[in-house]
Parts: sequence; structure tokens; C-alpha cells
Amino acid sequence: MKRGRVIVLCVAAAIVILVVGIYALRPREPSYQGKSLSDWVDLLYSTNHTQAMNSIGAIGPKAIPFLLDIRETSRLCREDSQSLTAPGVA
Repeated sequence: MKRGRVIVLCVAAAIVILVVGIYALRPREPSYQGKSLSDWVDLLYSTNHTQAMNSIGAIGPKAIPFLLDIRETSRLCREDSQSLTAPGVA
């Protein structure tokens, strides 16, 4: 009985370590001046778009993969919303 408990505890500990490791190693969205890249992209459409552009530029090349993801997600959302409209309705 004790051996079974030890095995279960070892398996549970291994799962916890695996989940924590995956979470710790995932790519994090870059930030600048306390705002995430997504926040700066959202600000591009506000009156303060110059600061947003400068901030995205300050983040530098590490922003590129995230910007491509944001662009792809935006494109897919537009395609989905267009496919939901009735034919002949713009």
C-alpha cells in the first residue's frame, strides 16, 4: 500500500513540475514602459498613435513574431465575421 502511494505522489510531482516548466518556458509578450505590445497596438488607433509607434519601435525585433500573430488573428476574425453576414450584405 505504501509503495502505491509513493508512486502516485511521484507521478503527481512529475506532472506539476512539467506544467510549471511549460508555463515558465512559454514565450512572453514583450512590453515597454509597463504596457504590453498588445496594449501599444491597441493605442495605434487612438489619438496618441505617435507614442504607440515609437514604443513598438523601442521594443524592437522581438516584437515581430507577436505582431505577426496579432495580424493573423485579426485577419482570421475579419474572415469569420464576413462569412457570418448574409449574402449580398456588405
